[in-house]
Amino acid sequence: MKAYAYFLILLAGVFTFAACDKDDDLTSDPETSIVDIASSNNQFSMLVTLLERSNLVTTLDDEGPFTVFAPTNDAFNQLGINIDSISDIELRNILLYHVIPGEIQSADLPAGQTYAATAATNAPELNRLSLLINKSATGIVLNANSTVTNKDMAADNGVIHTIDQVLLPLDIKGHVDANPDLSSLTTGITTAPGDLDNMLSSEGPYTVFAPVNSAFEDISDTVSGFTPEELNTVLRYHIIDNVNLLSNDITDNMVLEAINGQTFTVDLEAGPMIFDQSGQSTSFVLFDIQTTNGVIHLVDNVLIPNLDS
Repeated sequence: MKAYAYFLILLAGVFTFAACDKDDDLTSDPETSIVDIASSNNQFSMLVTLLERSNLVTTLDDEGPFTVFAPTNDAFNQLGINIDSISDIELRNILLYHVIPGEIQSADLPAGQTYAATAATNAPELNRLSLLINKSATGIVLNANSTVTNKDMAADNGVIHTIDQVLLPLDIKGHVDANPDLSSLTTGITTAPGDLDNMLSSEGPYTVFAPVNSAFEDISDTVSGFTPEELNTVLRYHIIDNVNLLSNDITDNMVLEAINGQTFTVDLEAGPMIFDQSGQSTSFVLFDIQTTNGVIHLVDNVLIPNLDS
C-alpha cells in the first residue's frame, strides 16, 4: 500500500464561544493574551478592530490555548472586499477560520500536507471547517494562497503566526483546487462536460470521495481513453449529493448512491474500503476534510462505475 504524508489536526473537540461572566470564571486570565500581543502591534490594528466588532476579544483573552493565524493590515487591504458590507455572522466565521483550538508551534507541523480543524463552522451542521497547511523547506502556506511571514509569537494563552493574506472558508471546489495532490481531479472537473466545477461550488451539501494524483497515474492509459461523457460519468461516481457524510456517520456495508445513479459499498471491517461497480477495492487516505458546502474524503483509487449503463 502506498504511503501518504497526510495528517489531520483535530484539537479541543469541545470548543464553544459563549460569552462568560468573569465573576463565575474559575480560571485566571492570561497575563499576556493573544489579543494583548495583537493590540500592541500596529500591523494588526484592523484585526483587533474586527475582533471587537465580532465580540471575539473576550474569547481570545480567555485561557485557551489557541493558535491564531493573524492577517496584517496589508492583508485586509488586499482582500478586495468591503468588510463593512459583510454581515456580523459571516465576519465572525471568517475570523474564527483563522483560529485553531490548541497551541500549534511551527515545529509541531509535519512536512507536507496537514489539515487542521478550525474554530469556524459550516451551516447548518456546525462542523468545524478544515484549513489546508502545507509545510515545506521554503515555508508554511495556508490554503495555497496565504504565507506565514512571522511564526511562533508566544502568548500566555497560545501562539500567533502572521500571514500575508486573509483566509476565506473554502467550498469543495476551493479545497480541491488548493491541494496540489488533487490537481488531476481538478483537471478532470474543469474539462469534463456537466459543469461539475460550478456544481461543487454551489450550496450542496455534497460528499466527495476524491482520488489523489497517484490514483489517476495508476490508470493513466485508461483515463486517456475515456470519452468526455465517460469521464463525466466516472467523476460523478465520486459524488454523493444532499448529505455531509462524515466518517463517523458511515456504517459497515453502507451502500451509497452517487449522482450518476450508480452505487458503491463501504466495508468498514475490510479496512475501511470502498468496493465499486468493477469490484475494485479502494482505501481511504484521509477522512473528513470539511468545507462550506460538504465534506471530502481522500481515496487512493479512481472509483470505476459501469460505463455500459
